[in-house]
Amino acid sequence: AVRDRRISKDTTGYGQVAQLRARGRPELNLLWVAPTGSVTAPFIPYRIGVQSIAPQFGKHRYLTKGEASAFLTRDWQIQEATEFAGRLFKRLMYFTCDHPAKFLPEVNESLTAFENRLIAEQDMVVATTDALFAAGKRDQALDYLTGYSQQAGEDALALGHALLASIEARTELLYGLRRPEGATMSGMDTPRVSCDEREPGSP
Repeated sequence: AVRDRRISKDTTGYGQVAQLRARGRPELNLLWVAPTGSVTAPFIPYRIGVQSIAPQFGKHRYLTKGEASAFLTRDWQIQEATEFAGRLFKRLMYFTCDHPAKFLPEVNESLTAFENRLIAEQDMVVATTDALFAAGKRDQALDYLTGYSQQAGEDALALGHALLASIEARTELLYGLRRPEGATMSGMDTPRVSCDEREPGSP
């Protein structure tokens, strides 16, 4: 349901699912977050006890209101230098949704397989965290949760790169890189990017 292409599109922003279970410890409450529209982006597990997120998944100038009108501060230099996960998966969305009948099934299959692996790991994550808390090692427990989510994010980026490289190359070979016909790049009353739309040129 959360990846339904009729719902998840360019206009829906990021995806989020709250997993509601009685865990006993608030630190173990779980959010699954996709860095952009989940039609072509994976959900990554973040426990409430996570202390930080990887810079690739943090704030960047892209889509941050007003930032384009000024120069970057040195304080944010390295954060901005990192790859932005939202942009990576937006690119994947734009390529995939240009020919969804061709590319969307394999993207969904890959994302679902990735998430199923993470889902299967969650009992182990909870057991490890509980054991560290029970041993009085709260800081280590929170470090473990943080490291786990950061590794899941790195794995998501690797998957995104692989899918994007493959679909970009095949788009160019099979269809060519379609060029815009109009001068308007964006607008509020223009057709939106969606994998639910018919492919260009279809009847």
